[in-house]
Amino acid sequence: MNILITGSNGSLGQELTKALLKQNTVYTTSRHKALPHEKNHIKIDLLEDNAVSKIKEYINNKPIDILINNAAHFCKRKYSEVSEKDMDQSFKVNFKVPFMLIQQLTENLKLSENPQIINIGSLSGQQGVTKYKGLSIYGATKGALTILSETLAEELIKNNIKINCFNLPSFDSKMFTKAFPEENPLLKTKEISEKIISFIHSNTSISGKIITIEKNKLKIL
Repeated sequence: MNILITGSNGSLGQELTKALLKQNTVYTTSRHKALPHEKNHIKIDLLEDNAVSKIKEYINNKPIDILINNAAHFCKRKYSEVSEKDMDQSFKVNFKVPFMLIQQLTENLKLSENPQIINIGSLSGQQGVTKYKGLSIYGATKGALTILSETLAEELIKNNIKINCFNLPSFDSKMFTKAFPEENPLLKTKEISEKIISFIHSNTSISGKIITIEKNKLKIL
């Protein structure tokens, strides 16, 4: 399979890339130079103008079987300190770029026999769940990604493209441990990665669903 993963330098991005590289061609994007395991890396800041177009140019006309929108802009601030720049950057990386990548790569996904889109969301963006302080903008933009995953499913079904959103609990990522050093994350990065990969390989017909991960199972909403 050909797989595209954004935000490949983060904890989950690295874990997903290393695991999926064993049997697939994996294209990765991040602001940083390629890590040793990254063979098809696009060094790009998703805040740049034309970032999505540059990714599309790199992929060209190759089929894409799995698109994993994993990149995130993490903003932890009191609501009274959130700037317009914080809002713009968070909305762009967490919502606008995933939307535009899906839009730009639809033709590539249509070349696959079993195309899937996996959006990486957060429980911070899910209604009715206990939240961490300081994540008003992060949670709101992830909430937008959640709704996008549900609504786009209705349009993508005609092309047999499945789209689902994993709203993740806290896990021991670099991002979480730096932001909340006093908190104990619920899961390990490897556990999260294994559950996502298991879902990808399950050949499921599920689309337009919100999926959360508990210790030993997936919960599909």
